[in-house]
Amino acid sequence: MVLLEKQRNSVLRMVIVECYFFQGDFMNSYNKKMETLITPHINAMRKALEISKLGVSSEDIGPFVPYIFDEYESSKIKLMFVGQQTNGGPSIKDLIDQKISYPELFEDWVEFKHNDASSKSHYNSPFWNFIHKVCKEIGINKLGFVWSNIVKFESNNSCPRKEIYEIGRKFFNTMPLEIKAVEPDMVVFLTGPNYDWAIKDAFPEVFFSTVRNLPIRQFSEVNNFPAKKCFRLHHPRYLRTYSENNDTLVRAIAENYNKWNT
Repeated sequence: MVLLEKQRNSVLRMVIVECYFFQGDFMNSYNKKMETLITPHINAMRKALEISKLGVSSEDIGPFVPYIFDEYESSKIKLMFVGQQTNGGPSIKDLIDQKISYPELFEDWVEFKHNDASSKSHYNSPFWNFIHKVCKEIGINKLGFVWSNIVKFESNNSCPRKEIYEIGRKFFNTMPLEIKAVEPDMVVFLTGPNYDWAIKDAFPEVFFSTVRNLPIRQFSEVNNFPAKKCFRLHHPRYLRTYSENNDTLVRAIAENYNKWNT
């Protein structure tokens, strides 16, 4: 029964993806650029995994790729949020065995829109709740941003195994390409200080500095980053027990964002 349910959900997701594809929603200019830039890395990653003969299971997930909604394309100021690592999605085993393509990798993100980003389940998530607060404070559409993850793989609902991370680091270091594709004005890493190493892995030239006299581990500016402004905050899961600080950080992001909207 569990297998049949997984198969049914997989078919449903692909129907959603195909519907968006044929309606043209998938093919906005940002997704076209993203597909062109990232597809070679998907193929290179698959080949490297096949050659390595690394044993993978259904608990090894990735790679994560973002999906850009039309609301972002029409947004005057471009905002991008980056989380820690993928939380579910197609498995690495499927990437190898089923030759998963670029659209299949973002099918869960398309389904996110299909299920309505304002639903109760999304507001119960500290991550999405924080993003929705920022969007409301700024006054942009609830889907007028791009979401990605700094680590594109996971193992057993946590950081990927070292072997997987190293292969991904060599063949799927796509975060700089995502920035190139979506050209954000502001990037907000909701990753916390314990993932600064991953940011520096993707962008070796960056360094971190204080903002508004806040502790650098809580909120820092990421300098030498290829966007007008870039910040790194604690993950919202950590912030949810500190509602006053949470609101302070939301306002700090909004203040910087609105400099380009006045």
